[in-house]
Amino acid sequence: MIENLNVDISNIIDLINIKNLPEMICEYLHSKEEKNYSNLRKFYSKFLDYFSEDIKNSYLNRILKYLSSDTSSDIYFIDDINDGIFDKELRKFCDDLVDVINKYDDCTSLYEKLNRKINFIFYENIDSDDYKYLKKLNNYGEYKLLMFGLFKHAFKNYKISLPGIAGKELYESTKTLLIDDDCYIRCLYAASSIGNDDASIQLYNVITKEDVNLATSFLLKTKENPIVLWMIAYNLEKNRLNKELIQSIKVRYKYIFDMSDEFIDYIDASDETKNTHNEVSIIMAYKMHYYCYKKYNYTKAGNSLGKMLILNNVIYKHDREKSIELAKKYLSIEMRRGNFHAITNMAIYSYQNPDESNFDEKELKNILGISATFGSLGANYYLGELLYNEGKFEEALKYINYAASHNFGNSYILLGNYNELKGDNTKAIECYKKAIVNHCYDGAYYLALIYYNYDKEIKNEENNGLYNELCKENINKYYDLFSDEIRKKADLLLKIEKF
Repeated sequence: MIENLNVDISNIIDLINIKNLPEMICEYLHSKEEKNYSNLRKFYSKFLDYFSEDIKNSYLNRILKYLSSDTSSDIYFIDDINDGIFDKELRKFCDDLVDVINKYDDCTSLYEKLNRKINFIFYENIDSDDYKYLKKLNNYGEYKLLMFGLFKHAFKNYKISLPGIAGKELYESTKTLLIDDDCYIRCLYAASSIGNDDASIQLYNVITKEDVNLATSFLLKTKENPIVLWMIAYNLEKNRLNKELIQSIKVRYKYIFDMSDEFIDYIDASDETKNTHNEVSIIMAYKMHYYCYKKYNYTKAGNSLGKMLILNNVIYKHDREKSIELAKKYLSIEMRRGNFHAITNMAIYSYQNPDESNFDEKELKNILGISATFGSLGANYYLGELLYNEGKFEEALKYINYAASHNFGNSYILLGNYNELKGDNTKAIECYKKAIVNHCYDGAYYLALIYYNYDKEIKNEENNGLYNELCKENINKYYDLFSDEIRKKADLLLKIEKF
């Protein structure tokens, strides 16, 4: 789907509007260190100086607020401009603005950029006198008249071409389209490009499996909200983002990562996490979840705070016991709020730590079953594992296969074990390889064991020793990524065979 993002948004959005037009001018003049035009506030403040003090006092904040609106409203001052009442003042502003621009040798690059945004679609037709006139002015270098014409066009359409309004309409139109329609993703991209947050979030959901870094980059364009904060933090937590994007996140949310309080200052990546993840990314994730929870009381952030502590991704004051106590506090709160992820995480911890659990096995199955019905991959896997260990293979496979169908890595190891039990090593190998692909690296050990014990009927003189080499290769390649339990088993095998 990503290739369908290659679309020129100026063909469906009029970029000669009262926000994007001055933004393009400000971007150019800011690069020249022209302080009077370095941002939109300064631009419109300077613009209104050409009218009257009363108009400036009445309309500066009104216009600036309207620039981020997604709903049209009447601005009588702009209506007066459109009626020609202030043509003299507008013309004087445009003349002086062009004089500032023309001080620079590469000024024509700005005019060419603006010229490319003049699209006949937003005029009556390609033969429209207004459209042809503007194109002719650019061709002949009549930049003062061009600037005046551009602003007249922008003000004329201030109720329909504002990015917030256009972006909202584009996003609403996607609700009538099928998600596999090329038009769907292109409209999402266009709406996202001009600042529609809903479109950016939906675009993320559509392309994240294909390119999580590109998808997350669209989230960085949105205004702060708990959904976006959690989604970015989750990808940091899962170690999915490249260094360049992590740096962009650091800059975008610097105020979050600079925060300090008596709790967050004592959070550190666990030793286990340091062996398998980007330590910086993990701490960034926890800080974002914490900020999101403290400011918005967002239940998914609360669950993440508890989950990361209870799964030993992070540790509080280097004290595992204290970390578990805090984790249970967070998870218990979110369980009472109906968060089935919190229910799952608490149940999984109880299953993995039966000596500390207050649940009996029947209750544990019921809790995992509740979460499984909501589609929790973890609940489906662990309920399947519990049933599998009881020898209830047919019932267990329903849950394990569901988790595997959504690429839950551990489920492939259980499926590999099951296929080995049935004597189908070919399928078992396929399952262990899928486990590795889905970041469950213990699969490499089980794959190594198959090679080590490969059936003599298949193993012939020509490939004698090949499978031992494959065994050694898998263990050595993934050794540092094994769980503690599997690493001990690998150590024993390495010691026995002296690989």
